[in-house]
Amino acid sequence: MRQFNDAMPCKYTSLKDLQDRLTGTICRFNDQLVYVNVKNEKKLQLWDVPTRGISIKEIAPDDPRFDISMLELGYFNYEIGTKQEPKNHVMFVLRHPSKKYKQGTCHSYLMSQNIDGSKDQNFGSSAILSQGFVDSFEGKFPTIDQIPDGGQAAISQSIAVQKDELGLLNIYYRTHKIACKTPDGTVHRLKGEFSWVIDRLLGGLV
Repeated sequence: MRQFNDAMPCKYTSLKDLQDRLTGTICRFNDQLVYVNVKNEKKLQLWDVPTRGISIKEIAPDDPRFDISMLELGYFNYEIGTKQEPKNHVMFVLRHPSKKYKQGTCHSYLMSQNIDGSKDQNFGSSAILSQGFVDSFEGKFPTIDQIPDGGQAAISQSIAVQKDELGLLNIYYRTHKIACKTPDGTVHRLKGEFSWVIDRLLGGLV
């Protein structure tokens, strides 16, 4: 499913405008997320987002396949810990309320929160420029069954779940806790403005 706003072509022509508006932003080319570097007024260098080290393509700024619109934001999975003992951390990303000058999506204009909306652990750009962030726009999420006890995971950009050590499943909609599910399968809905999510979005997941 497409996870983006309507396409916005690049109409900047001067080197200064291109550098000011696009350097260091995440845009998309052919629906693929790319990290943008301005080479000159005639060429943009597009790189992969997680490493910024793999060249995707060099294009003209007005290439019709290049889209500088802001991305839809929400939950994504960010791997922390070590290679030997990786641990998944759910993050919720949203736009900073200050005025936005750059086009596309720039990590310096974003704020990240934990699964429940609390302040994150200052992961900064390393989280935004990660494979998990890219995966969220490609619809790549784990299933509930893949989440271990004591773990957490985003299962869509809008829904994330957290399991305690006893298998109790806490369900969040865009940082709001909306329900919990006990190990015996009983679902307890929490009263609130987002209770409709259980039926509308979760379907047979709980």
